[in-house]
Amino acid sequence: MPEPSAKLRRAQRSGDGTETLVALRGHLLELSSDGANFAALDADLKHLFKSWFNRGFLRLERISWQTSALILEKLIRYESVHEINGWPDLRRRLEADRRCFAFFHPALIDEPIIFVEVALSNGLSGNVEPLLDVQTPVLPPEKADTAIFYSINNCLQGLRAIPFGSFLIKQVVVELDAEFPNIKTYGTLSPLPRFSQALRDDQNEDGFTRDRLSRLLADHAGDLTAAARRRDPVDALFHLLEQPVAHRDILAAPLERLALAYLAQARQNGKPYDPVATFHLANGARLERINAFGNLRPYGLEASVGVTANYRYLPAELEENHERFIRRGQIRVSTDLFREHKTVAAAWRATREMQQRGRRH
Repeated sequence: MPEPSAKLRRAQRSGDGTETLVALRGHLLELSSDGANFAALDADLKHLFKSWFNRGFLRLERISWQTSALILEKLIRYESVHEINGWPDLRRRLEADRRCFAFFHPALIDEPIIFVEVALSNGLSGNVEPLLDVQTPVLPPEKADTAIFYSINNCLQGLRAIPFGSFLIKQVVVELDAEFPNIKTYGTLSPLPRFSQALRDDQNEDGFTRDRLSRLLADHAGDLTAAARRRDPVDALFHLLEQPVAHRDILAAPLERLALAYLAQARQNGKPYDPVATFHLANGARLERINAFGNLRPYGLEASVGVTANYRYLPAELEENHERFIRRGQIRVSTDLFREHKTVAAAWRATREMQQRGRRH
């Protein structure tokens, strides 16, 4: 009997074989989330897809308002970071001070594999609203000094966990550098998609235990308890988070500290809690800035408590940062975050040492 991978390779040679196998894996992943076990077949498909969808086969294209309506409609459908609310919204995202690039594969006609949306701006923004508001004035591109990657979307469920993103960002930087020599800064405006979940995951020893929250909130305990009229700062925090925008002046500083702890320290099943942070840090970016209430849209408040993060890509640092993160789990932070990062690490370490002493005794 031929090995499964040999059968899959034969299936791929048919006219729509690649498309069929990608759809098959998407279906298997849905079934697996309901408890079915297709690990062996999934491993075979992932192995083959990493070969079939390597960088040499991918074609980078800029998406513009002149791109076919079929592909533009798919962008609207596949956008999962910041929903595109119809054609006027999409058109603003394709204006002169915006860029959108996608990878395509010759076996999947008119089907974007992954796409990235970029805003050209003055400075690195921490607020999504100027980037997403359709009424924001168009900035002449020659006046921009910064390119902000604000949405990266994998389009096909069947290609989940196949690494395209790092290739895409690197290639787009090359394209933008050639078109806009005035662009000096490349960074992101990123969500923290599991931050709200992590704050409430108090059963995870590698996450926000109650003791860790108490230590991290110590410098802000007085303000929190006074505003919430609660004796305990952790209870006060969660009470104020029931209406975060109404208490933004009190919550801003503690949320930024907790978000830094989430990005730099929190783990789940031995891995960094946040998938967006993992992606950018593994690509060699550094954590540049954390912005409390940078996304006040309902989905931003629900998933990220309104917090956004900026990651910055500096060519001279990329290789070293990548190695430090992959080999030792260490992240590079900006000078502005350095002292706060040490404070967070000390609070996290103190709790871990206390847990270890408790287990010994």
